[in-house]
Amino acid sequence: MLMDEKYRKEIKLGRYKISYYQKGRGPVLVLLHSALNSAHSFRHVFDTLALTNRLIVPDLPGAGFSSKSIKFDYSLDSMADLLEQLLSELKIRKAVVGGVSSGGALAQKFVLKSAGKVEKLILIDSLGLNVRKNKSVYGLPSGTKLLSQLSTPASLMKFYLSQFRSEEAVGIEDRMKYLDLMLKKSVPECSQKFLQANLNFEIREMTEIEKPTLIVWGERDKILPKSAAEKFVKKIPDSRYVMIPEAGHLPHEESPEDFVTVVLDFLKDGIPYHK
Repeated sequence: MLMDEKYRKEIKLGRYKISYYQKGRGPVLVLLHSALNSAHSFRHVFDTLALTNRLIVPDLPGAGFSSKSIKFDYSLDSMADLLEQLLSELKIRKAVVGGVSSGGALAQKFVLKSAGKVEKLILIDSLGLNVRKNKSVYGLPSGTKLLSQLSTPASLMKFYLSQFRSEEAVGIEDRMKYLDLMLKKSVPECSQKFLQANLNFEIREMTEIEKPTLIVWGERDKILPKSAAEKFVKKIPDSRYVMIPEAGHLPHEESPEDFVTVVLDFLKDGIPYHK
């Protein structure tokens, strides 16, 4: 299944082009993909979530069809500022913002910088917690030169499939599309800069997040343990979490129906607190 290109739009923000997919009407829902991925990651949930929401899924700088400038500052602060510009240009006053893994760290940074634009927050197998020195992020040591490790089709595919409980969850068409997007000119270099600019993606101020927050976690996540979900709940005051059984690090790709059910319940205030 591929994202329908008729829903893809582009906008110029300063010197940078941002590509995004948009569909539906109603409350605005913005979803942010992880590093080493693109908006295509939300292909399985895009149409369904757009039935009840104005769904916006951007390609972050350095990914997909957006600008891939090696001169861009790929820090979470700069990415959050660009996201704020995007919402302003689209005349969006308030949105539910969600992100996967490093996209979750970006979503947290965005709500801390632009709280007035955020109604609710969704963190999906998210980074943001402190990672001890010598521990890895994405299974790679922080600051590692990634071009030598993730520059070939085989190494990229091995990493992508490692995020699923079962490799059988990803069909041939999806694998080829992933490689096509990840091997575009300058994507590996930009991905490296993004990971290196943010070290372990720690969000020290997450205890200051005051928005209703949903933590969604794949029970079989091999990259970030499910115990991290409970740590997020302890740190973010107005939060609750849901484990998606038999899903790995990308539950929206591996268990899209369960993921959509959980998100829609949260948007309707149907998921109880764990406090």
